[in-house]
Amino acid sequence: METPNDAFADRFDESYLRLCQKQGKSITSKLEVRIGDFLLGPDGLRLYAEGSEPKGPKEVVVPDLDRVLALVREAAPIIVLDSQIGDFGLTAFDEYHRSLANVVSHSAPEACLRALLFIRAEQMSSDLSTGVITLSPTQSRSSGD
Repeated sequence: METPNDAFADRFDESYLRLCQKQGKSITSKLEVRIGDFLLGPDGLRLYAEGSEPKGPKEVVVPDLDRVLALVREAAPIIVLDSQIGDFGLTAFDEYHRSLANVVSHSAPEACLRALLFIRAEQMSSDLSTGVITLSPTQSRSSGD
C-alpha cells in the first residue's frame, strides 16, 4: 500500500474520517473509487491517482462534498445546506416537503453523510414496520440441497 501523505491530513476533519470509517462504512465501502478520490484505511489517508494500487478490502472512499451531496440528492429531492461560523446544517425534505433529516456538523461533507445515514436508517425502519423489506434469496438449510 502507498504511504499515506501527511499533506492530506488537514483536507478532512477527523470526525468526518471516523464517520466514513465507522458508521458510514455501509456507504463509503461500497463507493466505486475514482481518480482524485481519497481512500482511508489502516495505513491512513491516500490519494487515488492513475497507476495507484486498487482500493484495498479495508479501505473506504472518503467522498468529497460534491459526491456525498449527489448521494443525498438521490435520497431527498429537496436539500438545504446552510453554514454559520464553524457549523454546517443540512435539512432534507421529500417531494411533499416533509422533513427527512436535519443535521448540524463541523463540515459540509460530514453533515451530508450524517443526513444520508439518517435518511437510510429511517427508510429501513419504515420498510421493516410496513413489511416491505426486500431480502436476497438464500438457500434453506432444511431443504437438504
